[in-house]
Amino acid sequence: TFPGGDKWFASNIMLGFIHNKIGDKSRAIYVLDKARKTDPPENVRLLIDRLLNLIEDYGAYASS
Repeated sequence: TFPGGDKWFASNIMLGFIHNKIGDKSRAIYVLDKARKTDPPENVRLLIDRLLNLIEDYGAYASS
């Protein structure tokens, strides 16, 4: 099972997005990477990977 179910993933994805939005790129990457390492369902993992790629490739532009 997953820690806290799908709500845990949703809240961590949003938290990572918000950290990036306010300019804290390293914290966003940390939160999303932590969520990715907990073996999420494939659709959630794909979303996390896409967000990480946007943040790592475009930095602040990913939050625009």
